[in-house]
Order: sequence, then C-alpha cells, then structure tokens
Amino acid sequence: MFRCFSQALLIVFWSSFAFADPRFSESPMLRRQVEAGMLPPVEKRLPDKPLIVDPYDQMGAYGGEMYVTSGREDIITEAFHFMKEALLRFSADGITVMPNIAREWQLSSDGESITVYLRQGLRWSDGVPVTTRDVRFAWEDVFMNQDLSPRPPPLYKGDGQPMTLEVIDNHAFRLSFSAPNGAIPFYLTLTHTFRSLLQPWHYLKQFHPRYTAMESIMERAKQAGFATWFEYFRDVNHTLRPLNPDVPPDYPTLTAWKLVSVPAIGHAILERNPYYWKTDPEGRQLPYINRIQSTTVAKEEPRNLLFVSGEIDFAGQYARIENAPLFLSGRKKGRYDVYFYEENMGTRVAYYFNQTHPDPVLRKIFQDRRFRIAMSHAINREEINEIVYFGKGLPKQDTASPVSQFHDSVFDTAYAAYDPGKAVELLDEMHLPIGRDGWRRRPDGRALVTNMPVLPIEPYKKTSELVAEYWGVVGILVNWRVLQGGLIGERLAGNLIDVVGFPNDVSVELSIMQAPVYGIGRWAPLWDRWFKSEGKTGEEPPQSITSLYAVWESIRRATNAEERNRLGRQLIRSQAENLWGIGTVGETITPIIVSDRLRNVPRYMKDIENIIIEGRIPLYGSPWGLTALQRPEQFWLEEVASSE
Repeated sequence: MFRCFSQALLIVFWSSFAFADPRFSESPMLRRQVEAGMLPPVEKRLPDKPLIVDPYDQMGAYGGEMYVTSGREDIITEAFHFMKEALLRFSADGITVMPNIAREWQLSSDGESITVYLRQGLRWSDGVPVTTRDVRFAWEDVFMNQDLSPRPPPLYKGDGQPMTLEVIDNHAFRLSFSAPNGAIPFYLTLTHTFRSLLQPWHYLKQFHPRYTAMESIMERAKQAGFATWFEYFRDVNHTLRPLNPDVPPDYPTLTAWKLVSVPAIGHAILERNPYYWKTDPEGRQLPYINRIQSTTVAKEEPRNLLFVSGEIDFAGQYARIENAPLFLSGRKKGRYDVYFYEENMGTRVAYYFNQTHPDPVLRKIFQDRRFRIAMSHAINREEINEIVYFGKGLPKQDTASPVSQFHDSVFDTAYAAYDPGKAVELLDEMHLPIGRDGWRRRPDGRALVTNMPVLPIEPYKKTSELVAEYWGVVGILVNWRVLQGGLIGERLAGNLIDVVGFPNDVSVELSIMQAPVYGIGRWAPLWDRWFKSEGKTGEEPPQSITSLYAVWESIRRATNAEERNRLGRQLIRSQAENLWGIGTVGETITPIIVSDRLRNVPRYMKDIENIIIEGRIPLYGSPWGLTALQRPEQFWLEEVASSE
C-alpha cells in the first residue's frame, strides 16, 4: 500500500512541479491525464533516446479513432499487424538492419556473438522499466524451460546448440553461439510474438513456479480450466501470442497501442500506449492516433460490403485481388482509395510434389526431375495471369524475389515456357503410358492419380483448378479439394500429401535463411524432419540434399554480405535446376483500402526513408503485414486535426 501511495505521490509531484521538457510533446488525451495526476509528464515516460520516426508524407495531427476489421474472433487480425515491435528492424531497403527497441548492437568479427544495448529509460506500457531482467526471464525461464519450450526457437541456435545469454548490466546483454551466426542481426528483426526476447518478468512471474508457489499457480490454473502450470502459463503469456481478445487491459506491452476493452464479442478497442518510445522529428510522442476500433466480420461478403461502405479506415489482410473491381467501383461513394502493393513472393502460388512420399512408386516418380520439369511445362502461366490476376502479374518460375540479392533473372524462366508437347515427351520418356481412359499409368500398372489439397481462399482455388486442368491435358489425373490451412499443415507434417500449392514465401534473404534448403518441409517432409531433429527422426536425405543443407547453413553463418549473396545464389540456382517448387505467376499485386481521412499511408511503398524501391516490398510478407515499412504509429486522421 505504501509503495502504491508513494508512486501516486510521485506522479502528482511530477505533474505539479516539474517543468515540461521543451524537446517533447504529447497527445492532448495524455496531457489531460498528466494534468489530472494520472501520468508522469511525457519526458519521464520516454526513454533517454527515443526512436525518431520520419513521417511518410507530413507531420501528423493527434487524435481520433481508426476503424479496422478482423476475420477471426480469437485473434484481432488486422490490428495485430500494427503491433509488432522487435529488438531490431529493417530499413526500407529490406537489407539494412536498423535499431528499434534496441538502440545499438555489435556483431563480433567471427559472427559467434552479438552484444545488444537496450534503450535506457524504456518502459513497459504500465510504466515499469524494461531491463535485461526481462531478457533473462524470456531466455532462462521460458525458452529454456523444458515444460514450456521443449525446443527453443531455431533462430536462437548455432550449429544445433542453443545460444548462451550473458547479462552485462541492466541494459546490455550478449548472445553467444557455438558456431558463426552472421544471420543473427537479421533474426533479431523477428523477435516479437512467439520469438520475443523481452517478456515482462514483473508481470509474468506470478504465473511461473520459479517465483510463485506452485500451489497458488495451480489453484488459478484449475479455475481457468488448465491441468498443468505450463499450459496455463502459455495462455497468460500474451507476449508470445498474437493479439487476442483475452489480453488483460493491464498486460504490459511495448507496442504503439494496447488492448483496453472488449465491450462485446467481436469488438475490441485499443488505445495509445502512454509509454510508447518513439517520436516524430519534432519530438511529439507517437502514435498520432488515439484508438483503434476492431470489428470481427468472419464472412467475406459482408466484410466486402463493410469495406465499400466507407466504414473502415484501413483494410489489407482481407482485401483480395479478385474483389478489386468491386473495391474500385465504390471509391467515390465510400470515400476511400485503393492502393495496389506488389506482393513480395517468388510466385504467388507454387506447387510442391512430396519427394518423401510413403508410396515408393509415387516417391520415385516425384523424385524424378523430368517429372517436375514436365509438370512445369504443362502450366499455361499467361492464362493464369489473365484469369486470376487481371494480367497484372508476371508469369515466371518459382524463385527468389527480384528485390533479393540472391536473385538472378535467368532463374525466372527456368522450364517455365508453356510447352505441353515437351511435357508429354518427358512423361513418355519416363515410361508413364496413357491408358484407355486417357490417364497415365504408373510403372506398377495403376492409374497415376495425385491428390491435391487446396487452401480455401483465392488465388489458390482458381489457380489450382486451372493447374489441374493443364496437368490433365498431359494425362495426369489430379483430385483437388479445398481444405482448411491447419489441416493441410497437419497432413504435410505427417507426410500424407501428394502435391500441395502454397505461396512461395521463401523469397528474400530473411525467409530463405529461416527455411532450410528452400523450404524443404513443403517438398520433402521426412528429410526436413531429419534435419530438424539432427538425425533422430525422419529419413536421412541423399548426399545431394545434405550438401544443399550445408550451403544453407553457410548462408546463415556468413558474416560477409558478398559471401552470403554468392551462397544464396548457389542455393536458388539449385531450385532453378531441380524445381523443388513449380511456380506460376509472380510480382502480383494486392489491394489495400485506405479511407480518404487516413494519412501517411505509403501509396506504392515508394520513397520511404528517401529510398526508391519502385513499388516492391523488400521484405517477405503480404504488404499489409509489414509494419516495419508502413510504420502505422505515424498514420494520422486528417479530420481530427482541428478538434485535437
């Protein structure tokens, strides 16, 4: 009680007697709370060196509420993409790693350690200082706890061994690896959500048996419906979970907004974080916008009607290319605009045949390079582009993105020409004859049938329908059916899939360094399992694949960009030569709906931080998900400028 009283007295002292720091200013909403003694002044809430964010277009005005939607009741999806803050971030070039939560870092010359310096004076949203105690808790008590994390995240390993953490002082720590890990600065741009190295110890320790009596924890766990303390801890550790309606209003965060209320199922209200650690160049604490209102609309048709009605300020995740004509026709009446961002993927939909198939006959067929080349030549990419993407994409092979340093233009066209005659020639050469029913036969005389699960959204459904037709023309019978993504993932992990269509998200340096051997989990699940378990489970790959894995490991270890790029092109060349994945159309676009009143949203992702990137997103991900580039904390609402 005394502690609470003293803290309240300190706030009153700050608000009544301290002179405001002329370098900084704040939202009127927060200034009123300071004047009422509810918050310390802004200079006491900011770190010693705030991160300065250059607005995309102009300095913004404080205030207002931004309206978005969610497609799920368990995750506040659109807003979640505004709520990712990692230790480091990428600049707009997608290559240069920049400070973020961490103000500075130093990678050792041998790549075996990195020293990270947190911003002094940084605070959680409840005002408690952020220190290396939060880092120690995240690593030792969460990621290295066998009950909570049987395996720590792969990016925190070197040569298969978990890293070691050395706490230097309250604001500096060192991560060390048993082998060079030159990719670690890249990986630290991913330290949010389930990989977060900053977890609020002062809050979460009440749920951890190292700091709280197990009897007390289990009493609360059982009341919440959990049989073990670690299941309960995972549920209440919202730092490692996507933004969801169960987050308590007092849960500490480092994001620009925090969840404050869920007045009804499917309706969530987020409010500005008074301790957010970024400012604009004039010293005004961000974010500009006071609140985000999120409404869940699970079905596509009513969601699209909401978009065109003008009731939404920003829509990206659920604004899809097949609905672009509808969105464009409603712009004037709905008082919004439609921006088109280029999706940074090798190709939007790529197909992967299972080379570790449990059926030895299919396995031999799928492992035959001639079969994959034949399937590629059978695809009419130009037609897919016209039908699915309104002719706005680029027919191409599955490969790295053009913005990647690993890209080579010759990879784009490898075996990508529409040539069904060549496909027939290759299949005949493999002794896969056509039976009386018009379908090819396997060497054992049975019909060559491939089953293909398809994601339940576009462009996967229409693309897969077309691809099944193209493959049918050359005698390959494809049974395709729509399945939920989670079920497809389970079947793929269980090695129970013939062929599957996924986005090629192994397309730029960061994603390529995360996905072993160009996403081997999609085209050889048992080999992938063998690598991940260090030979304990799965199936040992042939020498050609283990050699590629060694190349991939060398990419991650490289501390020299030139060497990393050379190895990266070597890995991508193996895809062009072997077609682990078969591409369709790349450089596709996606619509983003932006209300007329929402400002500082990059229109074509150009000229951000004075870097011209010609409309391409230099990091993998759907454009609406890349907060590192869009910087939603600097969005603002024009109509509130005079009222605030």
